[in-house]
Amino acid sequence: MVPTKAERNRPKPFSEIILNLVSLLDLNRIKTIAIGFILGCGQSKRFFFRILEQTAEQIVMLKTHIDILSDYDEGFVPKLLDYAQKYEFMIFEDRKFADIGNTVRKQYRGGIYKIADWSDFVTVHATPGAGILQGLFGGLQGKSSFLLAKMSSKGNLMNDNYMRKVFEIGKNHPEVVSGYIVHGHTADEIRRLKNKIPVGQLLLMPGVKLESGTDAMGQQYTGVKEAIRGGADLIIVGRGIIQRMILQQWRKSIRMPVSSLAILMIND
Repeated sequence: MVPTKAERNRPKPFSEIILNLVSLLDLNRIKTIAIGFILGCGQSKRFFFRILEQTAEQIVMLKTHIDILSDYDEGFVPKLLDYAQKYEFMIFEDRKFADIGNTVRKQYRGGIYKIADWSDFVTVHATPGAGILQGLFGGLQGKSSFLLAKMSSKGNLMNDNYMRKVFEIGKNHPEVVSGYIVHGHTADEIRRLKNKIPVGQLLLMPGVKLESGTDAMGQQYTGVKEAIRGGADLIIVGRGIIQRMILQQWRKSIRMPVSSLAILMIND
C-alpha cells in the first residue's frame, strides 16, 4: 500500500519509501520501462495544474519550484495537497537551501510559503556544513532532503573533494538525507559516481534530455538512455520535454527493460 502520512512519520528511510512507491506503478500500462513522473513545472498556477492534471496518475513524487510562480496565493498549497492525496504522490520542493541553520529554519518553516508544512523533501547545499540539516529538520519528523553534490551547470565549483565531503555529511545523517543530486556526462562516469553513494541512499541525476547537449546559459545535458545505463536511481529530465509537450512520444521512444528505473522531473 502507498504509505499514509502517519507511516511516513515513522523512522523509516525515505529512499525506501520512494522505491516502494515506484514498485506500485502499473508496469503493464507503462510497458517498456518503470516510469513515474516527478513533475516540476510552470510559472503560473494555470500551467502548473494543467500539466499536473495530465500526468497525475503516473506521478510518484511531484517536484516544485514554489518561488517561480508568478501568481502564487494561499489557495495554491491546499489545491496541491488535494492532488497529492487523490493521486497518492509525495512532494519535493527544489529550494536549494544554502544558509546558516537559523536562517534556513525560518525560510523552511515560515515566510510566505511555509515549505515544511507541505513538502516531503527539499534540496540542500552542504556548503554551510552539517549544521544546516539541524537548522532545517531539528525537532521535525517525516521530512527529508537531497544534498547537491555535483551540479549539471558548466564550470560549477563542486569538485570530487567537495562531493566526497557531501557524501560524508549525508552518510552521517541518513534520517534526514535520502540521496544526492549528482550529474555525470557518460554512463561510465555515472556508474563511478553511484558507487560512491552511501548505502541506502539514492542518486538523482539532473540535466537529462533525449539527447546530450548544452543551452545558452551553461546547462549541460546528458542523454536519457546514457543516464539509465549508468544506473541513476532517479532521472531529472529538463524543460525541453515540457516545452515540446511530447510526454507520450518520449515514453514510446525508450526501449529499456522494465527492471530499469527512471523517474522524470520535468522542469519549466
